[in-house]
Amino acid sequence: MGQTEELEQREKETKELFGKKLACLRKHYHYTQEQLAEKMEVSRQLISGWESGRNVPSKDNIKVLCRLYGISESNLEMMEIDAETGEWIKQKTVKHTTQKETKSWMETGEKNEKIRKLSLQIALAAVAMSCSMMPFLGIVVCIWISILSRRWEVNHIWLDALLFVCLLVDFYFVYVFLNHTVFDYGYSTVTPL
Repeated sequence: MGQTEELEQREKETKELFGKKLACLRKHYHYTQEQLAEKMEVSRQLISGWESGRNVPSKDNIKVLCRLYGISESNLEMMEIDAETGEWIKQKTVKHTTQKETKSWMETGEKNEKIRKLSLQIALAAVAMSCSMMPFLGIVVCIWISILSRRWEVNHIWLDALLFVCLLVDFYFVYVFLNHTVFDYGYSTVTPL
């Protein structure tokens, strides 16, 4: 048996073992393949392919599975299956999270998300304020920040208010700039620069 054949054999065995783990977890939580596929918004055939070892779920799908089962990715990897029965050996592996631990984990995630959003809001506000003294660039930057804040879902009333004030300041500076450089204080004649 060549080296590539050995590698292919190991890869096949790894996929099959991972598939058995996924099947054990699904059965432990009393899901059918259809129910799991519906919860994950994938096809039943995809779930069947994972469990048979024909293919492996993507990293995103593994994260969804772990969240659904309340385990970490490392616990999923360490999980042991009895070779004869195909049953999950609970004592040696996966620590189930209690409802309190899951709630704490979710609150920590929400707190981190709030911190991330606040950091982005502050950064966007700083950019908007620093550009508000540059007449034309400031307007473009404020509009760009407004679009980005909505796309990144970090928009907040105080950020919108600050952007509005920065836009007012920018428009005022554009008005002053045009009056003092292009127009001769309200007359329609262009003065040489």
